[in-house]
Amino acid sequence: MSANHNNHFVCNPSTRRSIHIPAAMRFSPYPQARSRTPFFGSATFGVHDENIPPVSRTRTPSPELDNVRGDFREYISPAGAYSGSQHGINALVDKMGISTHREEVHGFAALSLQEMMIQMYASNLAKADAIEAIKTSLVKILMRLEHLEKLNQENWKPSEIQQTLLKGLLGHFLVKPIESYARLYSRVGTFIYRKAEWLHLGLYLTDPIVRVTIDTYLSNQCKEIKSNFRKQIVASVTGNTKKPLELFTRDMVNKYHLPIVPHAIPQDIMAAMRYFAKLPELGHKPQ
Repeated sequence: MSANHNNHFVCNPSTRRSIHIPAAMRFSPYPQARSRTPFFGSATFGVHDENIPPVSRTRTPSPELDNVRGDFREYISPAGAYSGSQHGINALVDKMGISTHREEVHGFAALSLQEMMIQMYASNLAKADAIEAIKTSLVKILMRLEHLEKLNQENWKPSEIQQTLLKGLLGHFLVKPIESYARLYSRVGTFIYRKAEWLHLGLYLTDPIVRVTIDTYLSNQCKEIKSNFRKQIVASVTGNTKKPLELFTRDMVNKYHLPIVPHAIPQDIMAAMRYFAKLPELGHKPQ
């Protein structure tokens, strides 16, 4: 059996089969090269027997893989445009949308591998320092916001619109028939607690300072509203300003009822106004 300088044939006495071993495997210092396991780079490796078909090492075509490689070959292939040509670098810059850094990318591409590694390492350190500086600034901002939030809570006051709403709620419950008007502000506070989201007073549920501030405002305004209401009652039943009960009730409903003024006066409100109108005649003040 003969062999040239590139091939080596081994005869197995028991099977009388010739095994073809590439020269690269015979002279490789690595153990796997001396085994029968084929490695990338050898063209063929098989048993020379007409009954045993040779094993092909040709890559099976893969359209999906070819498409993926085709999308990026121009930019990342060692033999492609990205590795050296100006056109490839410009194409990469345009694809990534960093045209303002075009000159920097060209300069970086001209560096040696060692220079690239050093520059990337230094750039990473600079970015890490910048991130730490941003973190420090954010912590300071959050602390400042927390401080301002506390100051805002301590000095919170209802806005003009909120004050109008609170006064309107007091007047609304003033003309409604309830069992007692002595703690009218407390009844309004309970209503706000139940309808806080609808009234856009959500802080009343969660912030004790806001709740105390609103309750105090309701208590103070309640005294003024009840005083004006008593004067209107007295004026409606005495002197030149005396009015029929139905007309007086209509005036009170138009002035105080929320959110929609009823077209027909509710009978329970009419009864409450009749009660209030009798108090001055009896020498009592509405409470």
